[in-house]
Amino acid sequence: MKLFRFYCCFVFCCVFTVPSAMAGKNDPCRDGGNLKGWAKGEFASNYCEPEPVNSAPSLTITAPGYGSTFMADATISFQAVATDKEDGDLSAAVRWRSSIDGTIWAETRLSAGTHEITAYVDDSSGARASDSIMVAIEGPNTAPSLSILSPQEGSVVSEGSSLTLTAEAFDQEQGDLSGVVQWSSSLDGSISSPALLSVGDHLITATVVDSAGLTEQATVSVSVAAVANTAPTLTITAPVTGSTFTTGATISFQATATDREDGDLSEAVRWRSSIDGTIWASAQLSAGTHEITAIVDDSSGARARDSITVTVAGQNTAPSVSILSPQEGTVVSEGSALTLTAEAYDQEEGNLSGAVQWSSSLDGSISSPALLSLGDHLITATVVDSAGLTEQATVSVSVVASNNTAPVVSIISPANNSGFGEGIALTLQADASDAEEGNLSGLVSWRSSLDGAIASPATLSVGTHTLTATVTDSQGATHTDSVAVTITTVNTAPVVSILSPASGTTVDEGTSLLFTAEAMDEQEGDLSQSVSWESSLDGPIADLATLSVGEHVIYATVVDSQGMTGSDAISVSVAAVDVLGQSLTISWVAPTSRSDGDPLYPEQLMGYEIRLTNTGTGSSQTINLDDGLATTYTTAPLVPGTYELTLRAYDAEGMYSEPTAPVTATITGL
Repeated sequence: MKLFRFYCCFVFCCVFTVPSAMAGKNDPCRDGGNLKGWAKGEFASNYCEPEPVNSAPSLTITAPGYGSTFMADATISFQAVATDKEDGDLSAAVRWRSSIDGTIWAETRLSAGTHEITAYVDDSSGARASDSIMVAIEGPNTAPSLSILSPQEGSVVSEGSSLTLTAEAFDQEQGDLSGVVQWSSSLDGSISSPALLSVGDHLITATVVDSAGLTEQATVSVSVAAVANTAPTLTITAPVTGSTFTTGATISFQATATDREDGDLSEAVRWRSSIDGTIWASAQLSAGTHEITAIVDDSSGARARDSITVTVAGQNTAPSVSILSPQEGTVVSEGSALTLTAEAYDQEEGNLSGAVQWSSSLDGSISSPALLSLGDHLITATVVDSAGLTEQATVSVSVVASNNTAPVVSIISPANNSGFGEGIALTLQADASDAEEGNLSGLVSWRSSLDGAIASPATLSVGTHTLTATVTDSQGATHTDSVAVTITTVNTAPVVSILSPASGTTVDEGTSLLFTAEAMDEQEGDLSQSVSWESSLDGPIADLATLSVGEHVIYATVVDSQGMTGSDAISVSVAAVDVLGQSLTISWVAPTSRSDGDPLYPEQLMGYEIRLTNTGTGSSQTINLDDGLATTYTTAPLVPGTYELTLRAYDAEGMYSEPTAPVTATITGL
């Protein structure tokens, strides 16, 4: 098909459509409401302003991705973004073409093959932009083909002979599928190569399935002839050889036994111990090292056997424990540290001295060295072996009062039940004194119930802490004092940033504005969904709002859970829309020839594109008239001002003519 540009002259004129009583007053051409036909030279000299330099549009295909693949019956959605410096968004005017199918729609089905898809768009001055991608269209899926290469039809093999299974499978879409062929036997079920088939006549089936689920099968008949009997095979699977058990434990013996003629003989296995003689598969053995033998016979009397060794240890015995220190009846002064040592031994596990646990009848669980309370203590040493058998030993110890008096400690700072913000370093101060040793304040140690050991100055984690000050004199006498301190998180106000519209934006009356903002709080994270909006003129507004005419200050505000507020503000102007004026009627003569002189018939024309530009404001609109037989068009009422008009035609192949020379017309208010 030929692709031609139009080089044709349009003769068209503009008519103001106004009430008849006002025709004389508002007729800029003074021709009863119809613009006169002007010669090109006269028009340019009297009415045309110099044509500005046009910038070509830009176009980018956004979907589908380059190299995408579709099935032949799939409907493909082509999408592109087209913009023009003078005309704005031209995305709706983008046209599409396939290297195989020619002109296509944005929603279409393509024929099979690899297509170069081209999107192109023209601005009102005829400047063109284009972009291309490649897409592949696959035809309908076909089932794979399959043929068995081995074994041959009617093959006969001896029992026990391995049979090689090979097949050739090919799929038009996926290529060679020989490696995914599945095999089955009418007697043995699923099989694989090399196959050991049972005696009898088999129908061997090869099956292949392509990725779309289409299946193909091929079959051959194979006979397996019986041969002389073979002995079964036997393997002990549990327990493993060398395993050890204790006397009284029930041991489960397991084995697998198979026979070429008889099949699975696992249930027929018999067991024997070198010490206890014949045993069951589940047995309790006497102490010692046993050779366990599994035996099985097939139906022809052929035998197989397998052996392992297991050891059965004697009955577990409890460990022994003896206290080495302190001695029975030991007397110590209050505050003296007591060393606790014991010896523990287990016949099965050896030395357990390191596992001894200690307790006092007065103080409960203790460890060495121990500071015991006043009184008579029964000290107990306890040891437990891995089987749970326990042994204990005890000694009596008395703790008597001495002339030494315990020190006294008192916390000065921080005060009890005080509170501080996160990150503040606290000064820890306490007075400590001892009747015998005097001032011990320098020996005070500190501990937090949340943070463990601490020192002054201390920066504590968030939460309520119990701070304990401890002092110990040289005789081991101890005293403590505690206070409660709460650390709280320091709240900060959220930060709000208005994202759109930009400050200083101006819109026409009646325009809906979408307000968006980002709000972040250091403690609570993203609060963007909680932003509220307010106008200095209209009061509270939604995030999608139509503002009144005037100068607005728009406030975005968010409040966190602690009542802290963050805000941002922008200015927005709303301009009153001018009163609409007259409509404009445009008429023209359709082109009759192409640029190369070939005739252009009316049925080949698809429609016209009218470009209307307000020369005062620079705003423009494009009117697409999808009627190739039309020769006139009346606009909606226009805002008063001077307009420049151009017209071009397009045919069924998406080819556009050159635009006409511009015509200007002035619209006044009604």
